[in-house]
This record gives sequence, C-alpha cells and structure tokens, in this order.
Amino acid sequence: MWSSSIELTDLRVNSLGHSVASSQNTGEPEMTNTSHAHQIHDSSSLIGGTLLDTSSICDSDLPNRDPSSYKSKEFFELQRNIQQFGQTIPIKVRRLKKPKNGNPLTLYEVVFGHRRLHACRNLGFQVRAEIIHDLSDLRVLVERVSENSNRADFTALEFGLILAKALQCEDSGGQQGVAAAFGKDEGLVSKALQLARLPQLVIAAFESPADLQYRHGKPLTDALRLDYDAVLLNAAQLAEEPGPRRPADVLKRLTSLSVEPVEPFNRNAGERKLTYRGEVVVILKVDCNGIANVKLKRPLDDAGIEALEKALLLVISKSPAPKSPKRRDKAKEAP
Repeated sequence: MWSSSIELTDLRVNSLGHSVASSQNTGEPEMTNTSHAHQIHDSSSLIGGTLLDTSSICDSDLPNRDPSSYKSKEFFELQRNIQQFGQTIPIKVRRLKKPKNGNPLTLYEVVFGHRRLHACRNLGFQVRAEIIHDLSDLRVLVERVSENSNRADFTALEFGLILAKALQCEDSGGQQGVAAAFGKDEGLVSKALQLARLPQLVIAAFESPADLQYRHGKPLTDALRLDYDAVLLNAAQLAEEPGPRRPADVLKRLTSLSVEPVEPFNRNAGERKLTYRGEVVVILKVDCNGIANVKLKRPLDDAGIEALEKALLLVISKSPAPKSPKRRDKAKEAP
C-alpha cells in the first residue's frame, strides 16, 4: 500500500501500461501501486480530458453500434493496444442531471467512445474523457456519427436506427432537418430509415445485421406491404436454417413471395417463380402486353379454388381497364 508520507506528484505509464508514481522529498524509491482498486491508466501522449472511473459512466440509451461489435476482432485489437500503449484519444461524456437508475455513483453518460470505454472497463483502467455539461440528444447522435466516421462507419442498419431516433427529437426539423444535421443526402436518409423500420424478424433472417445494405430497404418494404405475414413466416424459417446465408439469397427469398414485382426484379415480360417455405409453388408468366399466365405447382381443394378466384378478382379490380380501340365514324368519312 502507499505510505502516507509519500506525496504523489506525477503519474506516468510504465512499459506494461500500468501507473507508476514518483515521490517527492522523501527519498523513497519509485513504487507501483498494485493495491489500488482501479489502476490509473495514463499516457504522456494524451491530449486533454479528465481521468474518470468507468463505474461513474453509463452507456447511452441512444442508438449506437450493435452489441456484437464488443466481441469482434477489431474490438479486442483495440483493447490490446490500450493495454500496451495507453488510451491516446479521450472519449466524450455528458454530465447527467440526475443519477441514472437511482445509482448515485453514475454521474456521466457516454456521448462517443463506447468501445474505448468498454475496453478500459474490461482492463480495470480509468478512462480519459472530455466532459460536456449540456448537450441535446440530437447533438449527441450527430457527434457520435461524426466522430465514428473517422474510424469505422456505422453499418446501414445502425445508421438507420440513429436517424430514426434523431427524427423523434423535438429539434429534429423533420426528415429534411435530420438530413441537414448529419450532412447526408435525403435519399440516403430515406433508405436508412426504411431499414430501421423493418420488423426484427426480417433483420434476424440475415446472418448478421451488418449484411443489410441501403439498397435492401425498398424491396423489403415493398414485399412487406404486399404480403406482410408471408414475408415474416419466411423470415422466421430463414433465421432457423443452419449454415451461412448469403445476403443476396436472403433478399431473394424474402421478396419472391409477393405477386407484384419488387426491386431488384425488373418489370419486363418474362417468367417468375414464387416460393413458399423454400419451395417453388407458382410459376407466373407475363407477356409484353401484361397478360399473365399463372401455373400452380400444388393441387387445390374446393376452398383453395374459391380463395384463388377471390384473389384473382381482387387483382383484376385494382388493375386499369384496357383501352378500347377507337371506332371510326363512317358517317363523317362519307363524301
């Protein structure tokens, strides 16, 4: 333990990344604080910030990276670097107006730097942080995205969830205001929001949430609009299938259940195969005039035939009537 006669005047990091204190006016040799409950992890290369105990900082309730990122190869590499070389860039936290969850020791909420915080927490180190006393939720989200853009971009789904939360903020200014706040094109914002609004079952159908791309939002949204229950049923079955699942294959399975063509399928004449539970059950052929020929691969009972008739009549009722050819007025043509 530290002797009470030692005045601590300097903290620096030794070759193992542990704190070493130098004494003043005591003649005592330098000592390593091995009994301190939380070793102070410092580095001479750090710029700004305040050393805080990680127990005083809570994770943010606002959207961030998927929790699986804390088990990734990149995260453990970051943790090893902090252990060996120290935390070279401070995180940012905002002071809480009141302790979170009634815990008087929780004084701060992380704005950005979640991975650095988790790494220091795992190592038992203190974390260096810049403290902000007043920052709105919208500004937290904007700064979080901006800071991470210099490291590893958020996935399409992660960014969509952040935008969806930003849209709920009182000072968002709507979708146009959110696009301006994040400095993004409105088209990209729209695609990201489509991903954020997908049911969890659809997201789980992909092997990883990171497999979802911006271009997937519209075809999946269209398919859900046309046959919500069928898409969810197929998504649940996909999620339980063993083995790797290619994103393109998942997308095709989820969107091929709908009768109307959706992106990325074109609207040209041709043959389309509709699947149910992984089995081709309908072959739909459409000619260049839009005339459809439907062939069922399963037999139907009386109830099935009646249901099919109703479905076809419903489709016809929503389709535009063909234009009748104009009749020539022979009376006007007579000389």
